[in-house]
Amino acid sequence: MRVGLLAGQPAVTVRHGFDLLTEMKTNPSQGNELEVTIMMVVEALCELHCPEAIQGIAVWSSSIVGKNLLWINSVAQQAEGRFEKASVEYQEHLCAMTGVDCCISSFDKSVLTLANTGRNSASPKHSLNGESRKTVLSKPTDSSPEVINYLGNKACECYIAIADWTAVQEWQNAIHDLKKSTSSTSLNLKADFNYIKSLSSFESGEFVECTEQLELLPGENINLLAGGSKEKIDMKKLLPNMLSPDPRELQKSIEVQLLRSSVCLATALNHIEQDQKWQSITENVVKYLKQTSRIAIGPLRLSTLTVSQSLPVLSTLQLYCSSALENTVSNRLSTEDCLIPLFSEALRSCKQHDVRPWMQALRYTMYQSQLLEKIKEQTVPIRSHLMELGLTAAKFARKRGNVSLATRLLAQCSEVQLAKTTTAQDLVQHFKKLSTQGQVDEKWGPELDIEKTKLLYTAGQSTHAMEMLSSCAISFCKSAKAEHAVAKSILTLAKWIQAEWKEISGQLKQVYRAQQQQNFTGLSTLSKNILTLIELPSVNTVEEEYPRIESESTVHIGVGEPDFILGQLYHLSSVQAPEVAKSWAALASWAYRWGRKVVDNASQGEGVRLLPREKSEVQNLLPDTITEEEKERIYGILGQAVCRPAGIQDEDITLQITESEDNEEDDMVDVIWRQLISSCPWLSELDESATEGVIKVWRKVVDRIFSLYKLSCSAYFTFLKLNAGQIPLDEDDPRLHLSHRPEQSTDDVIVMATLRLLRLLVKHAGELRQYLEHGLETTPTAPWRGIIPQLFSRLNHPEVYVRQSICNLLCRVAQDSPHLILYPAIVGTISLSSESQASGNKFSSAIPTLLGNIQGEELLVSECEGGSPPASQDSNKDEPKSGLNEDQAMMQDCYSKIVDKLSSANPTMVLQVQMLVAELRRVTVLWDELWLGVLLQQHMYVLRRIQQLEDEVKRVQNNNTLRKEEKIAIMREKHTALMKPIVFALEHVRSITAAPAETPHEKWFQDNYGDAIENALEKLKTPSNPAKPGSSWIPFKEIMLSLQQRAQKRASYILRLEEISPWLAAMTNTEIALPGEVSARDTVTIHSVGGTITILPTKTKPKKLLFLGSDGKSYPYLFKGLEDLHLDERIMQFLSIVNTMFATINRQETPRFHARHYSVTPLGTRSGLIQWVDGATPLFGLYKRWQQREAALQAQKAQDSYQTPQNPGIVPRPSELYYSKIGPALKAVGLSLDVSRRDWPLHVMKAVLEELMEATPPNLLAKELWSSCTTPDEWWRVTQVCVLFCLPPVLYCSLSSCPPPDLVVGDLHLNLILHLLL
Repeated sequence: MRVGLLAGQPAVTVRHGFDLLTEMKTNPSQGNELEVTIMMVVEALCELHCPEAIQGIAVWSSSIVGKNLLWINSVAQQAEGRFEKASVEYQEHLCAMTGVDCCISSFDKSVLTLANTGRNSASPKHSLNGESRKTVLSKPTDSSPEVINYLGNKACECYIAIADWTAVQEWQNAIHDLKKSTSSTSLNLKADFNYIKSLSSFESGEFVECTEQLELLPGENINLLAGGSKEKIDMKKLLPNMLSPDPRELQKSIEVQLLRSSVCLATALNHIEQDQKWQSITENVVKYLKQTSRIAIGPLRLSTLTVSQSLPVLSTLQLYCSSALENTVSNRLSTEDCLIPLFSEALRSCKQHDVRPWMQALRYTMYQSQLLEKIKEQTVPIRSHLMELGLTAAKFARKRGNVSLATRLLAQCSEVQLAKTTTAQDLVQHFKKLSTQGQVDEKWGPELDIEKTKLLYTAGQSTHAMEMLSSCAISFCKSAKAEHAVAKSILTLAKWIQAEWKEISGQLKQVYRAQQQQNFTGLSTLSKNILTLIELPSVNTVEEEYPRIESESTVHIGVGEPDFILGQLYHLSSVQAPEVAKSWAALASWAYRWGRKVVDNASQGEGVRLLPREKSEVQNLLPDTITEEEKERIYGILGQAVCRPAGIQDEDITLQITESEDNEEDDMVDVIWRQLISSCPWLSELDESATEGVIKVWRKVVDRIFSLYKLSCSAYFTFLKLNAGQIPLDEDDPRLHLSHRPEQSTDDVIVMATLRLLRLLVKHAGELRQYLEHGLETTPTAPWRGIIPQLFSRLNHPEVYVRQSICNLLCRVAQDSPHLILYPAIVGTISLSSESQASGNKFSSAIPTLLGNIQGEELLVSECEGGSPPASQDSNKDEPKSGLNEDQAMMQDCYSKIVDKLSSANPTMVLQVQMLVAELRRVTVLWDELWLGVLLQQHMYVLRRIQQLEDEVKRVQNNNTLRKEEKIAIMREKHTALMKPIVFALEHVRSITAAPAETPHEKWFQDNYGDAIENALEKLKTPSNPAKPGSSWIPFKEIMLSLQQRAQKRASYILRLEEISPWLAAMTNTEIALPGEVSARDTVTIHSVGGTITILPTKTKPKKLLFLGSDGKSYPYLFKGLEDLHLDERIMQFLSIVNTMFATINRQETPRFHARHYSVTPLGTRSGLIQWVDGATPLFGLYKRWQQREAALQAQKAQDSYQTPQNPGIVPRPSELYYSKIGPALKAVGLSLDVSRRDWPLHVMKAVLEELMEATPPNLLAKELWSSCTTPDEWWRVTQVCVLFCLPPVLYCSLSSCPPPDLVVGDLHLNLILHLLL
């Protein structure tokens, strides 16, 4: 374990540490050894940046071992990058362990605690224990000296990580005093303080002092760099004589060489005017920097030899720094190559928000900025680059609660001398002085202002932060060049208001009343700023298209006053920055949320209050003799919104088509008028003009009720256009374009926007027609690609314009991305055509549905012995069929338009897909599989009927009053009556397989079984000896056994494609896209189909086939019949959406959450293609291999002991193992296996389960993971990103530590749970 830590291999330490801790758990009397072992494991996990795993160690030590090691939580803080809080806690733990106060002055702990709470975390974490613990000096605790030394060094590491060199020096002095007071010899800091002092001097620009400190460090002397040139550089002199195997020592040595080169260059700039001397010095410096680069490549090459996810960050950055310094010497800061390539874009892609790489880049970028004063030539924008690095580093520090570091970085950005800042009030006063000057202010000034308010908010000063941010937003709105800053500031302010809703809602109410009364007295600073914001004059034409939100359409229909002000802020953000998609998404979400509440309340009878002018209009239309009570009843009815009937409110629409939209609106008017008449009968005597006037008022009320929905529609459509790039950004500034463009791509919000628009289209198509129709006509197709199944499912909507709009949208998708709708469009057309035709006996599409229907038909017919055959059911189905004709015709028309659009672009592709679908349907159930399935299914029913016939035969034979001929006639009639449903089903199947054979396999079946089936069917219909009813089924039983024997042969599981589908075998160079292909460009097509098809030995006989793609790769698929895969398709779509939601977190956090999904392409209601997942292992396979190993071990033991093993090599199946245990257990309580499982006692089944679990090793999966990996690093990565997923219709999940799936849908067993080693 120690070797792993010293050699930079923390995964080795973790692996061996886990094993050692498992052993120590059984023997707790280990003294301090347990704590030291935990310490090394925790240190390794800290280097791996795994705070959650460290928290698990803390819980394990407390609950399992009984040791409450509070200092583990502090290491978790450090692993998460919360260096300032961790350093304070380390000091507290040392005080508690030693009984000596060794704390140094630092930032206010209460502020650090607020900054590190879950409210500001980037992702949800486990709550850390000990948040409310206070530092109380007590007697020293019994802790290991090694742990005390470890905590002292960890505190020093935290200060070094945030480059707080003053604190490092103070901590060194505190540890020195602690050693004196405790007489401890084991407390030693590992940090090289000469190296620390050189870094401190270099960052402060004191190069002379830095040179003196560097001379004290091992390696090449600084004077040689400034001297004459060398032909060959000795690499050994660049490194210490005794280099530790720890990679951190090598990084330190490389850093020393970078410092020496930089100091030498700064000194050489004094001789820049002496060309000969300058050239000599720079050539020497370049040689050393190139040699330093070669050394820096070493750790990178070493990392490529192991299975790692990425290159070491610090080593890579050192290589970049060396290259940047080399270009600085050669080009004198005149090219972009002199800049260290770190930009704010990395903020969205860097894991764990580690601030240390940014501090490294800042060190040398600040050094380059200091060189600007001595280099007179034209230079690159070092100042702008430095601002970007500084602000990004400040963001990283803030996101991890390092308030002091973030404050220091912001002060550097504004070039203001930082006074001593230890409290939140100091922060407030300090940030009021921070600002930027010059040209940089125009670009980075707004970013600095917003960042300092965010830091204040993180430090717990929410009121001051919101006041400062609202003031910044006002100044940004008045500046026409800060649109993105306007959106960012207002959206951030709105987010903070929602977080502090209880405290701020009262102030927002005051803002609303002040706005209505135009009285601004008594308002707080924040309230005044918000009021100033929402009353700003319009600055562009966007506000004409999206007018301001008025209280009449919000507050007066149920929106709260504080929420009205919040909506105005969202609206302001949108109109002030119309090119920022995030603003439109926020406005649309707010309007949709409140619109839904208002419409639901109005449609459920509560209604809305009429405005005074609306009441006045109604009163002028009514007679003067009406009472106030009648007026209120009329007002209440007019304040209601009559929405669609309940059927239309459901998500699954199964409605009949209405005649026209005008009739629908007239129906709603009739409903309102009938309510008015029933409430006030005298209203029927009003003249026509008064009646129209009352209805006109009601329509105005409905418009107000749906006003928020209308705003939501418009905002969502604008948001979709922005994300699709239809509204371009300012392309004059490439860096601005690079910085803001990725933020436009919010895939999870896009999915929510499209689904919400689709819901509005379904439920409120009439009221929102103007907005939805126009929006769907102009919306880009790209955002809708994620919900194509939902679009197809809405093609049966009763509104004509809705069907046309969705159909037109799908036609545009067909034009832009035809492969996305190719299969659903063609399959839908084929399915509807099949349903519209009369199903003939020879129609191949009847095959998939037959097996599922036979059992139901048998049960229905068996209830009426001797009654009419199942054909009578067809007459009963004719009535609903006639009702569905219009619905089918409507959908058929939509599908035909989409297919025509596809055909116009590529008719060959459409024809090939139609043939592919038809051929795949043919092989869904082969004829031998069909007969075997039907005979197996019917066999039990036949046996029951034979038993009934035998009883009837006995009764007839015992009746002496009948003649022999009469007995035979009666028995024959009984036989015909009881066997009639069986004969009907078999004749139906015979009619399918008697059709002319179209494939060699079908011809083989007819040649081998055709005559036998005809003879068997004839014997079943007309038995030769009715007295022996069992003899009539014997021919079919022989056919069934023959088919069974053939199906059980291994060779029957592999079929040649040319035998079952010659067309598929001959298909080549097609234009058919691979099923499930989602790529927007470079679509892979099917070149050919593999020559063999594998049949899986399960109930539905799914078939594995292989498509050879146009890219030369093989793509396996599973063709599954007799099941509707539309649910599976939706589940896969859901998992894809889940992945988009996790995408942002995965870019910034570890471990990575990902749901591994695969494509599912339904080819109708009874078949489909499922993407085959290679490289997966069923959990049952792991269990079976363990059983086989155990059986082999027992056999070997028996052989060694000269005993004959019982049944060697036979491994019981899980079901056999279970029944071998449950049988005796049930017998012990007086039950047998014949009893229904529902009646088995629960405690008996639980006891058997626990017994089987006890016999199975708990670490079976863990051992398989370890055995499958080549290195501990690979093992750790696999355990952190382990995918468990199941074949449909089962949900799978991707979670760390490989727990079993929590959410399961469908029939799940071990053969369906797959484990994928990544």
